[in-house]
Amino acid sequence: MNHINLMLACILLLTGCLIWALVRLRRQSLLVKRLIQLNERQKLLEYTAHYDPLTRLPNRLLLAERMQQSLRRLQRRGTLLAVAFIDLDGFKAVNDQYGHMQGDELLQAAALHMQETLRDGDTLARLGGDEFIAIIDDLQHPQDHYPVLERLLRAVAEPVRMADGSLVQLSASIGVALAPLHGDHTELLISKADAAMYEAKRAGKNRYVVNDDHPALEDRPWAHRAMDRFPEQQ
Repeated sequence: MNHINLMLACILLLTGCLIWALVRLRRQSLLVKRLIQLNERQKLLEYTAHYDPLTRLPNRLLLAERMQQSLRRLQRRGTLLAVAFIDLDGFKAVNDQYGHMQGDELLQAAALHMQETLRDGDTLARLGGDEFIAIIDDLQHPQDHYPVLERLLRAVAEPVRMADGSLVQLSASIGVALAPLHGDHTELLISKADAAMYEAKRAGKNRYVVNDDHPALEDRPWAHRAMDRFPEQQ
């Protein structure tokens, strides 16, 4: 009888241990799941804080961080960087004609096309609306960014088919400031690039202009030929 009672006691003890282990495992599983959810939520918050939800490009905050990194890098290496302020020509008229949903698709297409033209290490960010900033990094000579600007013009001019089947073709006005030639602060460089962009607008759009402190890019014959391939958008 004692032997049976001992066996029952052992079984009850083992059962209790098993139940306790299962409960603990369950709690640990719930804890791991909760931690994973918190980690995913944190990543989502970090993403939404640094990226534009429409184009998935870096936003103003991440742009400022990338600019600071690039400015520190050029000081160490003695290189240059170009800040290109990009404004889409005629976007408002297209947005009014086709509606905001189609306008958003057009912005997404333009952003994708431009991003594909940039080099590894360069950054394309959306400021808002139809305004973008490109950081063209690690340049050895001031003229090294010219081919990138020409590719950006081609990228924006790539036709996009709208929902009704029509093709829409935009152009861009681009203003450029160079660091450290035009300054070594983010706000100053963007301001000078913005001013050069308005010069490109006044000059007829569909072109790029380097800040007045540096020779204008459209004075170069090959740049005129590049721009002639893209019909101007008024």
